[in-house]
Order: sequence, then structure tokens, then C-alpha cells
Amino acid sequence: MDINSREYAFVIWMLIIIALLWCKKDIRDSFYQLIKTFFHKQILTVLGFAVVWTSICIVLFYE
Repeated sequence: MDINSREYAFVIWMLIIIALLWCKKDIRDSFYQLIKTFFHKQILTVLGFAVVWTSICIVLFYE
């Protein structure tokens, strides 16, 4: 599976946008807070249950 020029362009634009946003201290601090919040125990527990539930459904309904 090859990566086409549209996908390369998307990656380049995303890197440019991330680099520009990284220069702003308030946005950078907000991003750190977002990552810290994502790894909170309660959120990881809910996501873990979702993964387990999805895995069980896939195993049960596999043909």
C-alpha cells in the first residue's frame, strides 16, 4: 500500500500547523494539560472497558 501525494501533503500541512501552534506558550500549555487529563485513571478505565467490550463482541460475532 503506497502513500499518495495527497497523503504526503496532508502530513506536511499538519506538521506545519503543529509547529506553528507549538510556538504559542498558552496553546502548548493547554496541550500538555490535555495529555495529562487523557491519562487520568477514570478515563483510562472507561477506554479499557470499551476495548474489552469491543473485543468480546468481535470474538462472539466472528463468523
